[in-house]
Amino acid sequence: MADYTYESELVADPFTFQRAANSAVTIYDVNDESESTPLALKDLNGLPLPNPLTSSADAFVPPFVTTSPQVKMSGGGLKVAKPSFQGVRDEAVAARNAAQEAQESAALSAELAQAPTDAQVDAGVARANIPAQVSAVVPGLVPSVVSAEVSTPGSDIRSALESAIVAPLLVDGGERMIAMLDQGQTPVRFALAGDSTGDHRSEWFHRGAQSIVDRYPSYAGFLWGEYYYNGSASTGGSAYKRFRLVPIGKTYDEFDSPGELNGKVSTSGQTWASTPGAWTVSAGSATSSSTTNAILTATSPHPGFGRRVSGRLVLDTSLPTAERSITIDIGVDDANRVALKIAISTAGVIYVAVSKVIAGALTSNIAVINPLTSATATGAGVELQFSLEITPTNIFAYVNGNSGGASINAAEFTALGGMTMLRMRATTQAGVKVGRIGLGDVYETPNLIEVWNGSKAGSTLATQQTDMAALYPSQLNCLFISASHNYLDDSDMAYLIKVQTFVDAIRAAHPNTGIVITSQNTEYSPASFGSRAAHNRRNVFIRTFAAQRRYGYVPGTEVFAMQPDGGRSLVDTDGVHPLQTGSDLWGQTFFNWVKGKSLRP
Repeated sequence: MADYTYESELVADPFTFQRAANSAVTIYDVNDESESTPLALKDLNGLPLPNPLTSSADAFVPPFVTTSPQVKMSGGGLKVAKPSFQGVRDEAVAARNAAQEAQESAALSAELAQAPTDAQVDAGVARANIPAQVSAVVPGLVPSVVSAEVSTPGSDIRSALESAIVAPLLVDGGERMIAMLDQGQTPVRFALAGDSTGDHRSEWFHRGAQSIVDRYPSYAGFLWGEYYYNGSASTGGSAYKRFRLVPIGKTYDEFDSPGELNGKVSTSGQTWASTPGAWTVSAGSATSSSTTNAILTATSPHPGFGRRVSGRLVLDTSLPTAERSITIDIGVDDANRVALKIAISTAGVIYVAVSKVIAGALTSNIAVINPLTSATATGAGVELQFSLEITPTNIFAYVNGNSGGASINAAEFTALGGMTMLRMRATTQAGVKVGRIGLGDVYETPNLIEVWNGSKAGSTLATQQTDMAALYPSQLNCLFISASHNYLDDSDMAYLIKVQTFVDAIRAAHPNTGIVITSQNTEYSPASFGSRAAHNRRNVFIRTFAAQRRYGYVPGTEVFAMQPDGGRSLVDTDGVHPLQTGSDLWGQTFFNWVKGKSLRP
């Protein structure tokens, strides 16, 4: 078995980024996921070395030799994959030299075989035709041996060639994610490691993600999941709240044109019907002022499939004098439907109930989520993401990650028919605003996009690295990194080291994850002069860093800077956080980056 040489390596604490002197680093084969078998190590003189290695007073682990062409270095909670480029090169060179020497030897043998003496000819060599046989067999021998080695998985020659060829392909700047989207493959998983500029649904990452889903028809109308960091992973709690949405492409309304809802054409082209004046649209929301239905006739589903209605609403959380609620119905008509009711009681409890009406017979509360949360007297409002899904065998309800469900039978599903009625019913109590609603099909094998937003206000990448297992639990196709604002006075070089340390940790946990860096908006006064100068300098260097590492790069800084005032009007009065106009522009830039690399028209 071949030996592979690894050079000395500087080690640092993954959280403080200080040199880690006298620290233990254990060496495993990169495929040893359980880390149960430390590799046997030798020094450069062939003498045994202990495993784990111990870093020197200067925080360097010694060079070592082992039998694996790629190893995993584990210590201090950090795992880093490391290939032996010297070993791969030596094997490739040795294979080339061996083939060349053998070929020259074969040629010499053929030459000698083709030049017998007269005495040998007279002795009968011609009778056996040996020269022709030797000439035919010997030159072909070496290529066949080399071919066999190359064709044998695990052989030294094949392993060396695979490492030399594949290693450059493992550097992915987001291309794999975009190829999967272009080809309609599933599931597509991409994530963000960021700060308070991207942790809300109104900010650039969600805006861009929504546009990405809208671009690809094979995902439109299917389930996609968004996961938002709730900050409790470090204390052992759930890292995410999950929202389920139906992307646009079926029947939906963004309520993006103000005016009377009655007679209004939805975003997807259908027309609303309600009592005039009962519902009004403004600022991207539909608000009810009386107990009146608003009905939208939806497109028909694919035969045999169920339906899913979903959206978002804001519920006033001040204590009502009578129950304040909104009910979302889907079905054929009033006699055959399923209803999702979201309400706040006079006691201040927000709850969810699902009912069904089949052939005019009402069955109440077949699924209940109670209580969802407590109300307050502030009236500030709470945003709720909701989804009601009806399949041939089940009904599922989801509200802000909380769920409930019940079973239905084939006759009930048949009675619900095409489920082309989408209806909103609100009480006379003011304070219910529907911000988006959509109805689409439920597919047996949905094309799925998962978006994991691991952003947290005030965080650096050390936070995402600590919570990495919770924030990024599945293999990612691509990770976007947007993190500079909270590094304050860090130099550009110190910052780049921390970014690369985080990338190494991600790729040790999720090999081959594509990496895309986005620079951030320029900082302005009243942000600290030293911090904003350092931040603005980091934005310059991160672009060069991404190019050198072959990472993808989204030009966040550049799109702000190209504005007539350098982007100042797009940033809040704190000089750091983008306004909504800035977030929208950044999100569009994110989407344009994806669109620019896509090969789909």
